[in-house]
Amino acid sequence: MGDRGHREMSKRDRAVERTPEPESGPTRARHKVGEDTFRLASGYSPTIGVLGTVVSLVHVLGNLSDPDSLGPAISIAFLATLMGVGFANFVALPIATRLKQQSGWEVQLRHMTIEGILSIQKGDNPRMVAEKLLTYLPPKQRDSVTLPGAPKLSAVEDKKAA
Repeated sequence: MGDRGHREMSKRDRAVERTPEPESGPTRARHKVGEDTFRLASGYSPTIGVLGTVVSLVHVLGNLSDPDSLGPAISIAFLATLMGVGFANFVALPIATRLKQQSGWEVQLRHMTIEGILSIQKGDNPRMVAEKLLTYLPPKQRDSVTLPGAPKLSAVEDKKAA
């Protein structure tokens, strides 16, 4: 029975280990659609702005007989380029970057969760499970984590300081 139980545990371990891969593929693909949309918008918006400038300048050339309207018309023409470049750099690119960052965090959280489940299934010491999972956090955030009834987990840094 012990051998059979061990094999069943191994099958479950393998099933849990395979879980993040099929999940993270579609998740990344779904997130990439949103990211790509904004990244493409950041590429096309300056072009659309320049197109607006060209159309406005053609309109200006049609009204050369009225010199008083040239200044405002030309400024509006160049404002189209500024709007296109501004939208690309201050709206679309930051959104695309943030979506990519959020997607990475979600996939990392999924892998961390599976790592914790596998460690618990193996019967690892809870303190070791916590140490293993804390490696997913940046060092500055690790220092702020304390487990109830446990000393601070930054023992490695404490040894270096001593």
